[in-house]
Amino acid sequence: MFNSDKEIIEYIGKVTGVEYSDEQIKVLSHHGGMNILACAGSGKTTILTHLLAKRVMSGEIEDTNKVLCTTYSRSGAQEMEERINKLFKQLGLRSTVTVKTLHAFYLMILKHFG
Repeated sequence: MFNSDKEIIEYIGKVTGVEYSDEQIKVLSHHGGMNILACAGSGKTTILTHLLAKRVMSGEIEDTNKVLCTTYSRSGAQEMEERINKLFKQLGLRSTVTVKTLHAFYLMILKHFG
């Protein structure tokens, strides 16, 4: 359906009504890991959710069951999960992503390994 990351990014922006800045397009176009540092209200959650969607749509992420998003607070984890689910639904993606606080993730590891 899409021939390039640029087409996917444009499609996600069109569906969501988001106009990306040059910096946001650089983040969305990046492959591999990265660390995003930005002030409150700068659009980090929006870009991270759109980046996940772009990577699923491009095939860079084949199995979302192998993706884990972490955040520092329960409210942040809940908001991120809601926004990811809403975006994936808008884009017709039938996937889910686990979002946990760092503490909940470590507790899960401790329970698993005893």
